[in-house]
Amino acid sequence: MKYQDCAEALQADGETDEAAAALAGGARRFGAANINPATGLASDYVNHFNEAIMLLEILPSCPDCRDDFLAWRAKSYAEHFAGSHFKDRALAIAAYDAADAPARQYLDALAGTVTGGAGGDPRRDPWRYRQRRSAGAASDR
Repeated sequence: MKYQDCAEALQADGETDEAAAALAGGARRFGAANINPATGLASDYVNHFNEAIMLLEILPSCPDCRDDFLAWRAKSYAEHFAGSHFKDRALAIAAYDAADAPARQYLDALAGTVTGGAGGDPRRDPWRYRQRRSAGAASDR
């Protein structure tokens, strides 16, 4: 990752001077923001997926959370940070944009694997599945 190139791009795009200065600060600033200085990726993105996992884990004891789980949708890295309360969200997005393409592609592929079909696929909804099985729906046999 070329920190100076990213800082210049941020300034050209009209992004905040603070994020550009942070990118120019490199590894020290990234570490303080929980952004991996080697990859430019922030671990906070994983929290988005943890939300779905936690909802899934509490479903047996709290069936009222079913709708929350079904309403959960995957977000891209930029969408997650743009809507988060993460202190250094502009820096996280800028660092992601400046990160090496293979690192971004690998993260995006992992996110796609984790979310493949989750959150709305009726075959993955145990309540609907049981209802259809009870009714003898041929599609689930």
